[in-house]
Amino acid sequence: MAGNGAGMTMLARAEEIVSKLEAAGIRATIEPTMAMGILPCVLVNIPAERTNDVMCGATVRWALDCLVPVPNGWDRTAWQLMEQLIAAVEATFDIQSSRSQPFQRPGAAGLQTYPSYEMTFREVVE
Repeated sequence: MAGNGAGMTMLARAEEIVSKLEAAGIRATIEPTMAMGILPCVLVNIPAERTNDVMCGATVRWALDCLVPVPNGWDRTAWQLMEQLIAAVEATFDIQSSRSQPFQRPGAAGLQTYPSYEMTFREVVE
């Protein structure tokens, strides 16, 4: 379990995670509405879980959604982009679990579904 969130709010830590991803050459954001304009990218979500199990802090589970464009549907190109994004995130953070899940956003033609891979890690935030 990492402990890089010492002395900061969860929002500040999320912004720091974005900066670390960007320093590794990965487009990233904490804004879901902005993510669609910078695909492929990583969307850093509010912690999926917070456990008050440490003195003066908590253990949080961060969820990083890897998102790729799918102009022609889920095809070989999208799959390759997703694998590259996953590998880059794994090289940047100590990912503990991953799972495929759809990411939905309202669009001009109604609700649009994008492929997404949620990657999670835990750390102490004080």
